[in-house]
Amino acid sequence: MMNFTLKLALLFTFSWITKSDFEFNSLVVRPGEEVTLQCSNFSNVPVHIFWFKLSDGPNVSSISSMIHSEYEAEPCDGYPSDKFSMTSNGTNIILSIKQVNSSDFGVYICGFKSNGFWRIFSETYLQVEGKAAANMINVVTNLDSDTLNYAALHFRPKINNRRPAEREINPNVLYAATR
Repeated sequence: MMNFTLKLALLFTFSWITKSDFEFNSLVVRPGEEVTLQCSNFSNVPVHIFWFKLSDGPNVSSISSMIHSEYEAEPCDGYPSDKFSMTSNGTNIILSIKQVNSSDFGVYICGFKSNGFWRIFSETYLQVEGKAAANMINVVTNLDSDTLNYAALHFRPKINNRRPAEREINPNVLYAATR
């Protein structure tokens, strides 16, 4: 919960998004299922709308985009259109994923770029059962480029494998220590 709070604090602090136009969802699915992700279309003007995927490692990729919610979507970055389909009913932008598998794990981001600024409508954290979940935190938009950048912070507890030396106390010996 603290990680999610930190992410939102960064986004709100730097005014990269506003509370009124941001949704966060989390979804757990089984391999082989079909998933429908949706976000509200807060754009009242024609804009180029994208679905992005943020996955393990430093990879952000465009899945699909459409010029306006009334136009047909185009697949991006080699994502097959028979597996990923982007549609709109005017009020919602919908991404359908067929036959989900472990490689579909990640954070899915819906948004657009207008006047050099990214507007994020929603993020959905998709977990696939059987896939070890990574802590993906702090999605940050770089307002000066056409890509989304992120910082994945993962704080693991320090493991102490050092065992104390076993000491037998001999009752026939006088122990003394000086400092």
